[in-house]
Amino acid sequence: MTTPPIPIYYIYLKFLSQLCGWIYFTSWSLSFYGQFYLNYKRKSIVGFNLDFLTYNLSGFLAYTIYNFKGYFNNGEDIGTGPVFITDLLFSSHALLMTIFTIIQVFIYYDPKDESQKVSNTCKLIVLCIWLGYFLLIIIEEHFTFFNPKLGHVGFPFNHIVYLGLSKVFINMIKYLPQIHSNYIRKSTKGWSIFNVICDILGGSFCLAQNYIELSLMPHFLGHQTVAAPKRTNFSKILLGCLSVFFDSIFLFQHFKLYSNNNSDEAEDNIIIGRYSTYNTLNKNDDESEKFNTAENNPRRSSIIKETLNKNTEEQDNILSKYESENANKLTNNEKYNQYSTI
Repeated sequence: MTTPPIPIYYIYLKFLSQLCGWIYFTSWSLSFYGQFYLNYKRKSIVGFNLDFLTYNLSGFLAYTIYNFKGYFNNGEDIGTGPVFITDLLFSSHALLMTIFTIIQVFIYYDPKDESQKVSNTCKLIVLCIWLGYFLLIIIEEHFTFFNPKLGHVGFPFNHIVYLGLSKVFINMIKYLPQIHSNYIRKSTKGWSIFNVICDILGGSFCLAQNYIELSLMPHFLGHQTVAAPKRTNFSKILLGCLSVFFDSIFLFQHFKLYSNNNSDEAEDNIIIGRYSTYNTLNKNDDESEKFNTAENNPRRSSIIKETLNKNTEEQDNILSKYESENANKLTNNEKYNQYSTI
């Protein structure tokens, strides 16, 4: 029996699918540079939620393994559906940029800032995800309960499909800490809007590519072709939907809810507030330790000095705290000069 010829519209749709794939790859890849550059420019990670970064590391590690397995094996058999070179390049690049951003965090990390912590909830979720992954591998290898070859005998689930679903689950929750952080601060300062715009653009073209691939499946074409996929990549479709949904919330926060709170003055208020809170909660620390943050961050140092110069009442309050702590009390002028040299 001869194979029917491939229709001309199939070739055009396949080209359009590849074009959408490269656009989504470019957009999603560029989105990582916005936050990376913003952290470098500000020499600070204030406003950037570390739970989001932790989820990203775990999610893209899972997604990279998922894409490698699907691309270099028959994705139809192992359950990933069609995996393209753009999927593989994107996940690998995303994992690499996430690692670079983590290095940035170690450089700009402020241990005195309580907001720059990874929550216990985040740690527990990530731990459970990877324990589940290794547990599935043990089950497949030793109990043969799950069979990774879905076309043969076995339950239609395996550790590779698990990784794809884990990435989807992580995307469902990873944006929530950043949304909550923006809500608490009433500002999106420190969160790259460039990242959001590229992400929603990439998510839209990701969905477009999957829609085209879905239309190329045999039961939509009306006849079987050599290259027609038999399965769709549901994990990729869900990732695109989640990106569009949560990015829409970020855009609403940035341009509508907190549009007046994203100036440098708003950021300065955040810094000053945390500076004052830190001094209040750490009365027994050495003076030099109290101002390490300012010394290591020129911008923060200038903000604090400007505040001390303009607000006499705040100066007196800060000075009074040290008068009760130091045996050899300095005069107010001497203490003020000491703090002004920060």
